[in-house]
Amino acid sequence: MRRGDTHLVKSKNITLGGTSSITVQTMLKSHFYKYNTCYISELMYRGCDILRFSINGDYSKKDLQEFIKSSPLPLVIDIKSDISQAKVALGGGIDAVRINPALLSKQDITEVFRIAKANNAIVRIGTNEGSTHGKSAITLVIDTINLAESLGFKNIVTSIKASNSDETLSLNRELASLTAYPIHLGLTEAGGVVTSAVRSTVVLSKLLEEGIGSTIRYSMAGSETNEVEAATELLSSLNLRRPHLHLVVCPSCARCTFITEKFLEDVESELYKITYYNKCYISVAIMGCPLNGIGEAKNADFGISGNNITAVIFKKGEIVEKCDAKNAKEAFLSVIKSSLSS
Repeated sequence: MRRGDTHLVKSKNITLGGTSSITVQTMLKSHFYKYNTCYISELMYRGCDILRFSINGDYSKKDLQEFIKSSPLPLVIDIKSDISQAKVALGGGIDAVRINPALLSKQDITEVFRIAKANNAIVRIGTNEGSTHGKSAITLVIDTINLAESLGFKNIVTSIKASNSDETLSLNRELASLTAYPIHLGLTEAGGVVTSAVRSTVVLSKLLEEGIGSTIRYSMAGSETNEVEAATELLSSLNLRRPHLHLVVCPSCARCTFITEKFLEDVESELYKITYYNKCYISVAIMGCPLNGIGEAKNADFGISGNNITAVIFKKGEIVEKCDAKNAKEAFLSVIKSSLSS
């Protein structure tokens, strides 16, 4: 089933499938109680729509439910073999639960569906090809869907992942031909930031262009922000999402004394925040070359260039302000904020 024809599934804060927008997900790398709302908000500003997390070892039920309540993003709890975590989370108002039917008994799966139905939550039926203990991943997911439907539960998202690109492609194409439920896409265990960005982009772009997939994640041995940025950039590059922020950044060379990498690092978070709250699209250029940087970025809404002494700020190729390089961050952000508020 192609994306526009899939079932529409909803929880309190998540809508997937049908003609709804493709969503971006990431997963916390550590225990949920190590993260605060400021960090989760940062992920949201950068384009994250859904945040998944798992639990290992002891945890406070009160802390878990408070985490769910305070999160700026809708949450998915990823459980393995302990459905008590799902029960606590669902009782605390979580939007979705991810189960791997290869690791749970039929009785436990039934219980998760029952509680999720009572709480109007989504269940993602997801498995990795390596965890099926000899059973076909496709068969396992379809059998679990049939069990859910027999219980009158249809608030379902599916996923089948593998670390092999060709296998991931074939599994998801087959899954899309067999079910009308939204599919979550990802190439699992795809490597570090650069490796995953390349491998995942090849796989996900093919599936998305075929109309397969309602929600995606880049699986990286890297930060959650890296995963979110890669996913949002893919969707915008495929014209499947209009980003709030489009960055044009010079890679630098020996001529440059205005260090673009460092300046980007200094302003990037604030730029995402500004554009998120203004709900607008802007292109921002950070150019290291004082000779032709402005001309190369003349189409950018806002830009900055210069050297290690002086910076020039421009709009659509026209210089609007000059400042000391040491004050460049504050001056640049001030120009953008004032322009957007006027």
